Amino acid sequence: MELDSTNDEAFYMLSTAYVSSPRYAGMNKQMGEEKSAACFMKAYSINPHSVDGVRGMANGMITLKNDYACAEKLLVQYLESDPKNARVRFDHAIIVASQNRFKEAYQIRETALADADSLTRLFILNNSSRMRYMAHDYDWVIEHCDKMIAFYHPKTNGVLHFYKCLALAEQGKYEQALEEAKLATPSLKGDAGGVANLARAYLLAGDRINGLLALQELLDRYARGEHVVKYQIAAIYEAMDDFDNTFLWLNRDADSGNGIHGWLLWLNHDPRWKRIRGDARFEKLKQKAGL
Repeated sequence: MELDSTNDEAFYMLSTAYVSSPRYAGMNKQMGEEKSAACFMKAYSINPHSVDGVRGMANGMITLKNDYACAEKLLVQYLESDPKNARVRFDHAIIVASQNRFKEAYQIRETALADADSLTRLFILNNSSRMRYMAHDYDWVIEHCDKMIAFYHPKTNGVLHFYKCLALAEQGKYEQALEEAKLATPSLKGDAGGVANLARAYLLAGDRINGLLALQELLDRYARGEHVVKYQIAAIYEAMDDFDNTFLWLNRDADSGNGIHGWLLWLNHDPRWKRIRGDARFEKLKQKAGL
């Protein structure tokens, strides 16, 4: 890359690598974000019309400005010139679903699946449960995850067990949900989002001791400047009936900003917040998040 400073693809790839490093390689979160942003801006200055540039700008519109309409417009405009780009179309489906246009989003997702290559198709299938969970279609989530879990067997796909856990918990099947959470995240040293889900599952199943141990693991990571999913930590506190800390962590998440594949854009739909939606603080949080 040092020999070719005009290679936009290399800078876009570096940007993606740096933004993922806090989660997967233990890099300090702020450092990863700063390096990612610098590489993205360099790449964008070279070629603003690439798919990576458009997706990055759409993410930025949500993360930095809470401008969902602009993000959707950017993706739709790109699809006019590249209508079979399944990854961009799936991004579009997510934004549409978050705006309470679920039926339209499902149709967009189906189009993306029809146009996807094998790897992109797997990505879409692995990540389709979130919008259905947010639509409170828990039976669909469980059935879909079971099909995909069987497809991957004997390997374990933590994402699928994660969403099956969420759906089972909403059905009040807390012991089954905990088993799925353990399959998704077998160790407290695992992915931060998975550890948070495990903590919540322990608490809902009545195991406060292990729930608090998992929560403390995340608080220790946060104190060290490591990656955590603030939105998911808020869900732990909600399960503990600690709504002050629930709002503390949700507001921290809103202050940090989320992109298309984040959680914050689902505030209006996430069933985990049903007990706090009547709180005046929730309305203020929605305003902060541009919702």
